[in-house]
Amino acid sequence: MRLSFALPALLGFAAASFAEGEAKPSTGLMKEQLHAVVRGQLEAFRKKDLAAAYQFAASEIRAQFSQEEFGKMVRTGYAAIAENQEAVIGLTLDDGEAAVVNVRVVGPDKKSVSYQYLLQREEDAWRIGGVVALRDEGTTI
Repeated sequence: MRLSFALPALLGFAAASFAEGEAKPSTGLMKEQLHAVVRGQLEAFRKKDLAAAYQFAASEIRAQFSQEEFGKMVRTGYAAIAENQEAVIGLTLDDGEAAVVNVRVVGPDKKSVSYQYLLQREEDAWRIGGVVALRDEGTTI
């Protein structure tokens, strides 16, 4: 597994919550909220709208990276996300404050990469606090 721009604090929180069994498969309404955030950012990248994609990032990410630095980091380290053509969302877990959303992203070369999006609740909104790339690259059929 390759760690990306995930924040250590979020990873620690999510790992502890999930290890204690607090995280459960998300309910229908929660899934809709979490998936909308992931889809929104992926759509923004598809449209080359970096400003919109940046707004889905958690406040800690925005404090750590300027918009330009964020874009460069995603383009160089996560080209499949930056240039995604489509995505399929899978298993979604949450504990009400942190969530993990499994996403398979298809890049322009038709190769797919699986990621775990780590989301955190910030006030009344969910934001993306990090992404973990999973080692299972393949070709879309």
